[in-house]
Amino acid sequence: MEQKYAALIMDLRNSRSYSDSDRYLIQNHMIQAINFLNKAFYKNILRAVDFSAGDEIQGLFSTAESAYLFYRLFSIYLYPIKIRAGIGVGTWNLQISNRGTTSQDGQAYHYARHAINSTDDTEGYPALLYSNTQKDVVLNTIIGGASTISENLSVNQNQLFLATEILFPVYLDSEIEWPLDLIEELLTEKSRFDHKVFQSNRDLPFDHIDLTLDQLEPERTHPKENFYKQLKQGAFFITSGKQRGIQSELANILAIKRQTVARSLDSGNIYIARNMALAALYDMKNIERLEELS
Repeated sequence: MEQKYAALIMDLRNSRSYSDSDRYLIQNHMIQAINFLNKAFYKNILRAVDFSAGDEIQGLFSTAESAYLFYRLFSIYLYPIKIRAGIGVGTWNLQISNRGTTSQDGQAYHYARHAINSTDDTEGYPALLYSNTQKDVVLNTIIGGASTISENLSVNQNQLFLATEILFPVYLDSEIEWPLDLIEELLTEKSRFDHKVFQSNRDLPFDHIDLTLDQLEPERTHPKENFYKQLKQGAFFITSGKQRGIQSELANILAIKRQTVARSLDSGNIYIARNMALAALYDMKNIERLEELS
């Protein structure tokens, strides 16, 4: 069986509705997120995510899980701007050394194009994965549900969600390694962006962020428990999206009450969204080794 990879293609939804000034603001925000996430996912990126045409960006990953997690974090950071995404799992037929993602080609890219062209946010599918295996239907239902929750948060809930993902990231096999020196500036820029988009002067959680490097040491920002092994034999539901310490650590770095954090995370169904992301990752594991449907 030929080795398979995961291509990711993303672009803005309703991009023609933005003015030139809005597009400039959004693209600068996208560039900061792309640069940060390319560094965070360096272990599993084969061709760095980059702009390919207009507002479209694409990249190539060694696993479907990494491609999905990149999309997931990118969409959380870009909120309230909505994107669509296609992940294609397949072969990498045209491999050109020392050239970027736009010079590559193969089944993974074709499948990603098919996936993004099939997205339908009105049906709850802003992102789709296509591997042409029996996994696709269930996986896309889970991914769609998690994405819909993320898109319908308030700005405060979104910032708390992003902070949760920084301190308690969802992943299985060390796909993420944060560039620690860039995190505080990333979150500060996120707050500036949100103020501009919402045209609001009211306080947001990231306005008072106080994040020291010792709070971001790898042993603290790796999963507090081994998510994958935690789903033991006989388990028939997932709860590990809610980890001990989330509320108190967010309250500490953002200088807000723990009860306020708890209410926002609960009312936004953020733990449910994290559980759904974990369910997708469990089901996605080793999808590259599955036989395609005839």
